[in-house]
Amino acid sequence: MRLGNDLCAVEICNDTRYTLNSADNPHYDLELNPLNFKKNDFYQTYSIHVEVFDSEHEITNELDIAFIGKNSICSSDCAVLENTVLTLLQEDRIFQIQVTDGTLLLQRNFECFGGAAGLYRIPGGYIVQGELEILMLDEQFCKKWSFYGANVVMESLFLASLEITENSIQIYDDLNNYYELDFEGNLINSKIVQTQMTRPANPGFLTKIYNKIKTKKH
Repeated sequence: MRLGNDLCAVEICNDTRYTLNSADNPHYDLELNPLNFKKNDFYQTYSIHVEVFDSEHEITNELDIAFIGKNSICSSDCAVLENTVLTLLQEDRIFQIQVTDGTLLLQRNFECFGGAAGLYRIPGGYIVQGELEILMLDEQFCKKWSFYGANVVMESLFLASLEITENSIQIYDDLNNYYELDFEGNLINSKIVQTQMTRPANPGFLTKIYNKIKTKKH
């Protein structure tokens, strides 16, 4: 994915060539390994290429960062760039990087059933697109609210599509059910086509079901 503004541009992609502690790695100016992965751990290297601009939008500096993270999908919506700060989503964890020099500014965990692959900026915080829920994090990346649709047990992503408008969040799940939420997490419109399973009242029960699905996959 590529992000940009008047100050800088950032391109993020998976780098399958990079191995921890290898002398044959491609060149990077900086390696970030905030979770302290070891060579034999299950990890993924993400290449973060940064271009810094001057007032004429000419490139004044470039930086290549090897970010060692969880082995998750690097989707087209996994990060947000604001000024020169990159906010990166990795499943249930947020990282913020000052891209001009590669400084890790923050890492924060949040609770999310299943994995999360999409991060979107809205007034007052961030929307996270998860496998089983959509949730909002505030400016400090604390969970404010979450929403579950009609279909919560499946192999594919819960949110087939998501669009953020000026006043609402519009969602379709993989059963083509439609939901519209305001930025406080309230359901303001919906159209349910089919229901595979309604959400259990006990979140612990949902966790057990999801873990069972993960076990079957392996």
